[in-house]
Amino acid sequence: MTLSRTKPMNRGTSQMVRNGFKPKPAATSKAPAPRAKRSTLKPKKIPPTADESRWMAAVAALGCVVCLKHHQVQTPAAVHHIVEGSRRLGHFYTIPLCDPGHHQNSPAPIKISRHPHKARFEKKYGTEYELLAYVQTLLNWKPV
Repeated sequence: MTLSRTKPMNRGTSQMVRNGFKPKPAATSKAPAPRAKRSTLKPKKIPPTADESRWMAAVAALGCVVCLKHHQVQTPAAVHHIVEGSRRLGHFYTIPLCDPGHHQNSPAPIKISRHPHKARFEKKYGTEYELLAYVQTLLNWKPV
């Protein structure tokens, strides 16, 4: 008597099972967990070096650059980091802006805040890079 199969045998399956290989389980209808988006992750804030700390202290002591340049008034200021493409350029790329006022949350209608009105702010007072160059001139600072 001869045995015959109606279906062909899978090649090597029995050998793989004997060697410890286990086939993958059947796919389930459960979707994989969504990955976190890169845009939601905050980049690490790098602490300033001693030179950067001295620069930012001098910038803050200068007072608001917009009030000084356009209104000839010295007002207390907060350090504003220049951002390009949602990334800070570094601690040397900072300008002093009064807060509240030219930095953010302006209570007076004559002051245009940098946050959230960047386009209006730059149209009236100049770009952040122009203001940075003005601050560097006032502080006698030459970039390396």
